[in-house]
Amino acid sequence: MKGLRVVLIALLYCTAPGIVERADAATYYVRSDGGTNSQCDGSADAAQAGSRGRACAWDSLMQALPPQASGGKARIQGGDTLIIGQGSYPIGWNREWDCAVDNARACVPQAIPSGSATNPTRILGAGWDSGCSAPPQLWGTHGARQLLSLDGSSHVLIACLDLSDHSNCTKDYKPDPAYACPRVAGDWGRMGLHAQDSSDVALQDLRIHGFAGQGVQAGRIRDWTVTRVKIIGNGNAGWDGDLGGNDHSSSNAGKLVFTDLEVGWNGCAEDYPDTAKIIDCYGQNEGGYGDGFAEAWTGGDYVFVRPDIHDNTQDGIDLRYANGNGSISVDQGRFARNAGNDLKTMGSANITHSVFIAYCSSMKQLGYPAGADACRAGGGEYAAMNGPNQTVTFAWNTVTGESGCLLGGDSDKADASDTYLIHNNIFLGGKRWNGDGLTCFTWFSDGTPPQKIVYRDNIIWNVRNGACPADSLCEDPRLKNEALEAFDPTPLSGSPAARGTRKHAGHGKAEARTSSVDIGAIE
Repeated sequence: MKGLRVVLIALLYCTAPGIVERADAATYYVRSDGGTNSQCDGSADAAQAGSRGRACAWDSLMQALPPQASGGKARIQGGDTLIIGQGSYPIGWNREWDCAVDNARACVPQAIPSGSATNPTRILGAGWDSGCSAPPQLWGTHGARQLLSLDGSSHVLIACLDLSDHSNCTKDYKPDPAYACPRVAGDWGRMGLHAQDSSDVALQDLRIHGFAGQGVQAGRIRDWTVTRVKIIGNGNAGWDGDLGGNDHSSSNAGKLVFTDLEVGWNGCAEDYPDTAKIIDCYGQNEGGYGDGFAEAWTGGDYVFVRPDIHDNTQDGIDLRYANGNGSISVDQGRFARNAGNDLKTMGSANITHSVFIAYCSSMKQLGYPAGADACRAGGGEYAAMNGPNQTVTFAWNTVTGESGCLLGGDSDKADASDTYLIHNNIFLGGKRWNGDGLTCFTWFSDGTPPQKIVYRDNIIWNVRNGACPADSLCEDPRLKNEALEAFDPTPLSGSPAARGTRKHAGHGKAEARTSSVDIGAIE
């Protein structure tokens, strides 16, 4: 009896919801030549015309996930796979869906059902597993609130999709009302993806671009992995982690890993159908926003590997409101031509092997309305804030620009454990954007400064007052192109940053010391 009881308990545990993998998980298909739900059941990768019975593909993602506004129920379940064929698919209100016209923006696919840790729900573009060379496009119409929802969705994989709309309007665009979106009419969508209360999600090989509002809005998420995702040319912001209120209600947790993330030209619009042309860049001074990647008050461990963050009308990555209960890591990044700070962090951080180009007046040089926001808050590559028992390490980076200072820090609650380690970097200054002399090397709080700042093995050149602390090389780094407009951080032959033994002054002593440690982002 005891053995039977153990078996029954084990069976009960294994069949508990969300624990066991569904034995009946199915694969469904969407094709541009598919049919409606009354014509096809989505079970076969086949066109509707000439199909036998209803075994054919659906013609839209909305057949699989009918709008909740129309009272429809999901036709796929957690753990299922939906494969979308090559082509172009409108997402939003049309006469097929029983959505009220005055609520057309809510006529969008309902949230993706949660899978399990061993059997995630998968929404995949055809070719997702073979290079994703021609991803299908989902595009918003009639002011679609979002194309994909992960509200309450966990254990999900979304891969190989192009998310956009077919308009060049921007939501609530102030500088020229002719480019502001109409209320619901027109082929525009507000955002690509919305998520809240969501965990264990993977986004892979997505292009999210040209939306009238944000590319992504995601808060209260945990353990997400984002790989090869591009967020380009969205009218208000790129990745927005604030669900509203900029308070504690959007905080994330767990490990949030972003690999090969590109975020650029947010606060701008794509001039559809010429999506390569960027127009209407505007920032906070013109009634817009324009951060590339920003979070409200948040926990979690953020890891960025090879991020490319450029040409946003406000800050590049803004993690100023990280609450100190996690950490921030950036490695092999490239930050360029953002109108505000390239990178802001709070708490323990490791910033390594990255290139920062603070050409923060570039929007002004290009004649965009966002020129009024040029070098917002003084511009600057890196603004790092920390506090007791927290350490910021900034090492093996190459930094140049026209901002107020090349590196800034602030510690409102500084004590003896508050530490900055700044080593093996190249800092190349130049004329400030406003003509006020040279950019300064570093700046820390006018109030209580951090208690421990350690400079070691940096190259510092052309900065205000010739600032160059001990254990630094005070000479031209000799890089391939030192002009902001075409900056190339590659060291030339004979550069003091190149591999080999170099001499530098040591702690104010008369004698010289030698070092063989590489300096800068490019070895």
